[in-house]
Amino acid sequence: ATDKEGGVSGAVTQTITIAATAEVQGGALAVPGTAGDDLITLTPVLPAGAAAYGIRVTRNGVEQDIREALLNLESTAEEVGVAQEGQELAQRELQLTQDRFRSGVTNNVEVVTAQDELARAEENYILAVSSYVDAKFALARAQGGTEKNINEYLGNP
Repeated sequence: ATDKEGGVSGAVTQTITIAATAEVQGGALAVPGTAGDDLITLTPVLPAGAAAYGIRVTRNGVEQDIREALLNLESTAEEVGVAQEGQELAQRELQLTQDRFRSGVTNNVEVVTAQDELARAEENYILAVSSYVDAKFALARAQGGTEKNINEYLGNP
């Protein structure tokens, strides 16, 4: 019979202090005995359910990592879409500004400004794609077996 704390009912618990050099052998702590080469082996006893609790905590941590990686992947995919739209808009604005310049309606300052905006939009797109690739690799790491499944994560955004 066991008590509420997982111990044996009626068992006597004593604390013994040992000052000795010990080594781990096969998962147990081995302390040299007093009679020559004899060893006293102390095997740690986990409370009932401790291993299952550890597995649950690890599983929950892995699941949380995967959920977080999926959310980051979704978010960065949206960032790529927004950056691509910004790039297309900046390209269109540059074309319109160049048309106005050729028509003599505007000066070259507006053309240079539009070129600068296009360059920034292209840089934003590159950064968004880079973040997306990083998010893919984070998901691969969270799922495990990255080296086996790496080709799945190298596709286009």
